[in-house]
Amino acid sequence: MISTRALWLLLTVLVAAPTCAQFTLQSPYPLEITFGDEPLILNRSVAPELEGQPSIGETQAEGWESLLQVWHAAPGSRMRQEIALRSDRIELTHLRIVDPDTTGSQSAGLLLTHGLLDGARVEIIGTPQPAGSATADGRVLHTPAGPIDFDCNPRGFWVGSYNLTKAASRWSLSRTDDGWLLVATHGKSRRGALHDAKLVISTGSTRPVDDVHPVTRTRWTDPYTAAFRVNMGATPVPKYEMCVTQTAGDDWAASWSDAEGLRPERDERFVDVSPVRVEGVALADPEKPARLRMRVERDGWYLVSLLVGSADRAMGPCDLFAGHGEPRTTPTVAAGEYGSWPVIARATDGLITVSITGNCRVVAAQAAVMMYANEDYLVERSWWVSEDFHPDDDLPL
Repeated sequence: MISTRALWLLLTVLVAAPTCAQFTLQSPYPLEITFGDEPLILNRSVAPELEGQPSIGETQAEGWESLLQVWHAAPGSRMRQEIALRSDRIELTHLRIVDPDTTGSQSAGLLLTHGLLDGARVEIIGTPQPAGSATADGRVLHTPAGPIDFDCNPRGFWVGSYNLTKAASRWSLSRTDDGWLLVATHGKSRRGALHDAKLVISTGSTRPVDDVHPVTRTRWTDPYTAAFRVNMGATPVPKYEMCVTQTAGDDWAASWSDAEGLRPERDERFVDVSPVRVEGVALADPEKPARLRMRVERDGWYLVSLLVGSADRAMGPCDLFAGHGEPRTTPTVAAGEYGSWPVIARATDGLITVSITGNCRVVAAQAAVMMYANEDYLVERSWWVSEDFHPDDDLPL
């Protein structure tokens, strides 16, 4: 048996050459899915089993070729599952509630073919406990049809601790007589509980395993770690990028796309102390937006903070917009003081763009990763591919 106590687990099934193999739904019940011409998934797995037969309905969603909604209500328990499939991706999403004293634990997942993992070597992010013939030695699992990734906690590290709904799941992989059982387990069901899990299977990515879900600091006692810092002045500041004010050329980490609308200003109060807050840029025309652009390594959602302030005048209120939702209006910063204006930014194609309109002087900015684009089941899409649930389904989203 292989298990992990990490927030997520990723298995990668590889061959040397690229592949055009596709996932194909062969049967909804029992669930059978192939990859290329090879069997991949033999069935769903649910424990403890529910009495009676589930209701399995088929619906549609843009970009998906097959979409199954499973609803199973039985004495002591109710369960919703969704199996979404397209040629390059499978999503199994699970939510179950059990009544108190029904069971001490519950699990849900898939039964995989023996041929997929027998004798294979597997790379696992976390603290694996290998047993039997399985080992954790390199990213060299093979399937005749091509590479496959299994992402057992696709929301990544930001979601928090184990076994709480909308949090990370505990997954285990074990060999049975029928196949390899890959399941998420909830061991605290005695008092009644919701069990929430999601498994994403996709054609193999070229991204290194460690970069799929980079660790970000999300403890309530710690701030988000800055991924990017930029200084608006001409004086170099350690750990900060320099912001250029010309729009020509591509050799920049941060720039203003409307440089002609900016006015460099110095705060002479800090000249004899430190150059850090001496320099900044002000908007020459408060009615005309200025756009600060910052290059980042990964697309996703960032918390951008602008350090603003001036010795001789108040700052704001200003309008900030960073690629999502409506512009937000900032608070006012009194003359002679400095303040931080936060805004949630969407990085697209490696670029964050923050639009500022109003009376302000920006001294520095930083961007901290909140959630990478591949971990977003909250803003641009939901946890479920479709919310066209069974009419009797009363479970939460």
